[in-house]
Amino acid sequence: MKTYSVTVSAEQVRFFNSTYPCSPIPEEDITFEFQGTDLVDIISETPSEEFDGDALLALSQDAQKGYGTIKR
Repeated sequence: MKTYSVTVSAEQVRFFNSTYPCSPIPEEDITFEFQGTDLVDIISETPSEEFDGDALLALSQDAQKGYGTIKR
C-alpha cells in the first residue's frame, strides 16, 4: 500500500481555524501521514493528543483531499 504525507502550513491551519469554530488546533505546521486512505501518523510540535478531536479529524480529511503540500 502506498504511503504519503501531507503538510498543512501554520498559515493554512490559521485559515482553517477561522472557519472551524472553537478549533483547538495550534497554529503550526502539521504533517499527516497516510497509507492508502488510512491516517497512520500526525507530526507536529505540539503532541496531537493535546488537540485531538473533531477539528483535527476535519483538517486531516482536508489534507487527504489535497489541501496542503503533498510528499510521496
